[in-house]
Amino acid sequence: MKIEMFKDDLDGTCDDTVRRITFALDGVDYEIDLSENNANDMYEKLAVYASAARPVRRGGAKKVASPARKPKSETSPAVGDQPPYETKKARAWLKENGHEVADKGRLQPEQAQLYLDSEQYKQDAAS
Repeated sequence: MKIEMFKDDLDGTCDDTVRRITFALDGVDYEIDLSENNANDMYEKLAVYASAARPVRRGGAKKVASPARKPKSETSPAVGDQPPYETKKARAWLKENGHEVADKGRLQPEQAQLYLDSEQYKQDAAS
């Protein structure tokens, strides 16, 4: 019988607490083998950032890091439970309906939800 143990990639610890952890950064997936102590340390350090971050839905093939930025899309990415929508149309609808909206940048979640709840969004999505 062959027993396989992982070896901690940081400090070389080789015991039954070492486990493989996967994570992603800038669209690149990583994996690292860490002991329980090192894994807890990693999670504690990342918790500050994760608590302020937004979850992202993933689909399709894995991304490969690229030094060049991709051009901005005219469609807003899905955020949380919100479906994608055309930012330009949402911004125009909000302005037409008396809402103050910045000329550039992301819409506030509340603003996006107003548009998504509107009849205009339903018409835009159907076309």
